[in-house]
Amino acid sequence: MPFRNIYILGGHRLALSYIDTLKKARSDGNFSFEKIYSITNDRKANVFQSLSKDEIIFQSPAEFIIDKVFSKEKMNTNDVIVPDHTAKHVFLQVFLEIVKEKFPRLKTTLSPFESSFDPPYLHQGDGGAIWAMSYATWVCPSDCDEPGICPHIRDKRTWDFGKSFQKLFKNYPPEKFSIHLFACQPLLSYIACIPFPKIAGEIKQFVARLEKGKTPTVIVATHSRCHSILGQFDVKLKRASR
Repeated sequence: MPFRNIYILGGHRLALSYIDTLKKARSDGNFSFEKIYSITNDRKANVFQSLSKDEIIFQSPAEFIIDKVFSKEKMNTNDVIVPDHTAKHVFLQVFLEIVKEKFPRLKTTLSPFESSFDPPYLHQGDGGAIWAMSYATWVCPSDCDEPGICPHIRDKRTWDFGKSFQKLFKNYPPEKFSIHLFACQPLLSYIACIPFPKIAGEIKQFVARLEKGKTPTVIVATHSRCHSILGQFDVKLKRASR
């Protein structure tokens, strides 16, 4: 089934390469979609080389995702987002902004993610609240599609963050943690995507918990098989001002 809308987060050179690759595949008859958009608030972005102004949505990626999820417009099941691998952690920002915008009585605080999980590459930021992880200790090319045979080691790829996270989080008590995992799926060649219904479902599940008065520790991770970024924050009631 053809894709309807493809939303590319970001307007930089990598986003431009995604757009050019997708458009060429469609013109060659090898791929099908209706419309393609770049989500960026940079009015001098690289994507202007391939897109018209009507194909560029001038918002930050987090603002765009929130607006689309809570829009009254019916969501198409064939809409997908192509994540921005150059950004710090877009989906974490989405969840933080939702609390700020829709639950003024609540506050968020980044909190250290504490785990014995020890991937081959790990960089911790924001006091340990954000973990950038990889199963590669080398620099992977931006156009790698994570095949079964890793082109770097020239052997079978035995690792998968999806399976690792399932194992890691299976014993986290659901009454305390709100865990939201976004797996990047193959779209075309080296380009990955996340279905928009998946994004909307996770966000609405999170909002429903807050509406019931829950104040969980929130874990948000975006991952492919080889790479991941994870963030954690706490949700608490604001203290009444005296």
